[in-house]
Parts: sequence; structure tokens; C-alpha cells
Amino acid sequence: MIEMKKSAFIISKPFQYINASNIEDLQTKDCFIIDNFYDAEKFTNLVREYSDNWNDVQIYKDNYKALDYIIKNKNTYSKVYIDSDFGVILSFYLNRLKAIDVYTYEEGYASYNFIRNKNSIKDRIKWLVSDILGLKNWVGGHSKTKGMYLYQPEMFLKKIGTQKGKEIKSFSKPISDHMFSLKEIAILFDKIDFTVFKDKKVLLYMTNYHININVNAELESNYKDCIKVLKPHPQMGIDKDFFELFDYVVENYLPAEILIQRLLTYCNDLTILHEGSFALEYFKEDKKMKAILLSK
Repeated sequence: MIEMKKSAFIISKPFQYINASNIEDLQTKDCFIIDNFYDAEKFTNLVREYSDNWNDVQIYKDNYKALDYIIKNKNTYSKVYIDSDFGVILSFYLNRLKAIDVYTYEEGYASYNFIRNKNSIKDRIKWLVSDILGLKNWVGGHSKTKGMYLYQPEMFLKKIGTQKGKEIKSFSKPISDHMFSLKEIAILFDKIDFTVFKDKKVLLYMTNYHININVNAELESNYKDCIKVLKPHPQMGIDKDFFELFDYVVENYLPAEILIQRLLTYCNDLTILHEGSFALEYFKEDKKMKAILLSK
């Protein structure tokens, strides 16, 4: 009897989980969550408890540890899905997958832009090494990568261009439909009473890794009649003094995309302070939302 091969999904943040679980794959699927965000172990346990999408759910320190496991068990897998195939060290791991097909899936701006520039000597050396090794300067360009799952393929073709031998594939559902269908994601927001935002003006500040030095002036001079909400970056630490400036502080591991969608459902007006978040791409047509890019 021929043993059926499995698919491996490597996921290093909650929104990647939403995208990865939106890929139609009829094979048995194993989920590899990377301990790269706040409360990753708690999130992993929620997936184990509430999702029936996976045959097995494991947590690993980094992508390389997850790939090590897949390589050691490569006879049981035929596909690997990962957010990025770019990087010298990562390339060596991908090459060891042998007959396993690799697919990348959308990960914000990184999926639609060239990765390295040549602005410094260090950048030029890295670019040259990557070029010698045959690594392309975009996600999905590795020789092992068979295809890319994208929500906006036209953006990729416009910015990167047509890539010979690469499949550009679609996700199973529109992102707005899919992210509300996942119980393991919805339960993350159970403690937030979104009715308090009903018919209100809301200010949402989405931090980068650190607090922007210009945000305090924005908060003091504007938005005094808004309910102020803070969404810290998944890898940002706690700053109690700064957090007290807001009416609500959302857990930093919660996907910003779902938070924005829920707020837009209830509020009259949503202003978002940000430093270049791709999450806004999914809502740019909504007239209730205004995005303000903070200077760095």
C-alpha cells in the first residue's frame, strides 16, 4: 500500500496562520508554528484545541528547526508552504528538501517588493553573494519554489514582473471572508467588547518594533474626541507609561487585520496612525478609514 504524502505549513505569526489556512490543499496537513511572537505557545494550544484543519500542530524555535524536522522526515512530505524563500542559510535548507515542492504565501509588503538594494557596500556584498548562489531578489524566486499564493497577483506582476516557471496561485477565499471563519482566531478577540465603539470616532495606533517619537505630539494636538486604541507590534515589549495614554490596549499577538475589520464594523470613523503597515491594503477602499503615515 502506497503511503499518502503530507503537506507542511510553516507559520511565524498569527496573520500568517490566517493566510496559510486559506490555502486549499487536499493532502494531510501538518502545522509548524514558530515561537517568534508574544504568547506563541498559547496560540499554538488554541490551534490544537479549536482547529480541525491539521493532522498535527508543533511549535519550533525557528524556521530552521522546523525544516530540520521536515528534512529528516522528507519521505512523508511532498509540499512545504512558507512565508519566504529568501536568504542564504534558508536556501541551503530548502535545497535539502529534494523532491518536496516549495510554495510561498503572502507576507505583507515583502511579497510584492524587491528585498535588497545596493545603497551600501554591505548591501552590495550581500546582493552579490545572493546572486552568485542563484538567489533572486524577491520572495518566490528560489529555484526550489514552485509557486506563490498571493491576494494581489497584479501587484506582483507590476512590481516584480512575470517569472518563468513559477505558478501564481490564488487563496481559497477572500481574506475578509476567511479570517472570520476561524474559531481559533475569533477566540483571540473574545475579551474585547466591540460594542463600545459603536457609532464612535476611533483612533488606532499600530506601532512598529518601537514607539514612534512623533506619536505623542499627534495624540496631544488631535483626536481628543476619539476613543484611543493601541495595537503594539507582536515583538514589542510593554511600556506601561505609554500604554496609559490609551483607552484600550490590544494584545500584541492579535492580527491587526481582524482588529481593523471589527472596528470598521462598529465605528463611524477610524483614523489609523502607522509606519507602513500592509494590513491597510485590505481596507483601502473603505471610506470610514483614514490612514496617517508617521514620519520616522
